[in-house]
Amino acid sequence: MQAKPSGVAFAAALAAIVAGCGGSGRVAHGHQLSKAQYERKIQVDGRVLTKLGPTLACSRCSAAQFAQRIDAFGAAARKAADDLDATTPPKDAEPDNEAIVAGLRALPGLLDEFKKVVTSEGDPLQAMSDLENSPKLKAADKAAIDLKKHGYKFGGFFGS
Repeated sequence: MQAKPSGVAFAAALAAIVAGCGGSGRVAHGHQLSKAQYERKIQVDGRVLTKLGPTLACSRCSAAQFAQRIDAFGAAARKAADDLDATTPPKDAEPDNEAIVAGLRALPGLLDEFKKVVTSEGDPLQAMSDLENSPKLKAADKAAIDLKKHGYKFGGFFGS
């Protein structure tokens, strides 16, 4: 069974736009990063997700291939969440970093639900709506916008 290409492509784009980041709690593992150091860290984590995003739009993938791509993207989101959660961002970025980490932590589960719907010929529009309306992803997107307002530049996945 093949994944529905239009739904998959839209979900990948939506994930990249809406998931601005993600976050839950922060574990301080070192000194507080400067603004430039934090920008570099979020840029590195975002680059991996940005590279994987387009792989989700596979019009000729089997259900198994699509599932593998979703799983790889979810694993990258978890790794980015762990990495950002382990940092001590600048004071003005702490609440936004937490929201970004929470969104990244929520993303794999949301994508798993989307994967189940698409590979079982469920309603991809409803699955996209659920993804798009996730409170944690909306909060992460708002946090990314807030960081930009504070002068942070990070581009890619987080700067959409």
